[in-house]
Amino acid sequence: RTAQIKFINKENNIYEHVTITQMQRDAIVVAEAEYEFGVDGGNLDFEIQTNVDITVTISDNAKDWIQQVETRALVTKALFFDIAVCEEEEDREGTITISGGNATQTITVKQSGLKEILEMEREALIAFYNATGGDNWKRNDNWCSDKPVSEWYGVYTNPSYYGNDGVCILDLSDNNLTGGIPEEIGDLTFLHSLNLMGNTFTGGIPATIGNLTKLETLELSYSNLSGEIPSEIGKCSNLTIIQLND
Repeated sequence: RTAQIKFINKENNIYEHVTITQMQRDAIVVAEAEYEFGVDGGNLDFEIQTNVDITVTISDNAKDWIQQVETRALVTKALFFDIAVCEEEEDREGTITISGGNATQTITVKQSGLKEILEMEREALIAFYNATGGDNWKRNDNWCSDKPVSEWYGVYTNPSYYGNDGVCILDLSDNNLTGGIPEEIGDLTFLHSLNLMGNTFTGGIPATIGNLTKLETLELSYSNLSGEIPSEIGKCSNLTIIQLND
């Protein structure tokens, strides 16, 4: 229940309100009852209001990817959880149950799977193939086939190192690529290394290169690219090697 006390000074036309809230005997109040995360996971931090001692229970199907984080922070009744990177294709869902006294509060945590991202990556690679004369590449082993993209020439996935099955390396250097680099290159959001050196492109670097925020290495030298370097490349804050010579 809630009430207000109003303090009013009419002479000076000033006032202040104080709100008083009283909980039921056993109460647990959480700001949100459901949280959603992308494939990369992240931190789930929230505060609860309670007047009882609590216990926290993570559902059995989520104990391997939702981990409560112990902290020494001097915050009353603050709970911290780590949501792991999702390495599964399908979406997943788990619950966190907070209980104390006769009160129970359940929070649902949902996380997107890789399925949609992997499908988008496959479509992006096919668009790249078509835009750069893939039929005339020196090597185009398994490209546009039903085989996993990790078996396509120059495409690498490494879940043990990067944490998922997304395309992390695309190396098609000196492979007779022509035409323009398509905007779909920006859909390969798990790329850590892009090497297109030694080809004969037309046009410039698409602005969607800025979507590749995980990119560490970008090699585009000796590829006949023209125009300005797009300012969006500044969004690639993990870049440590960039080669654009000639």
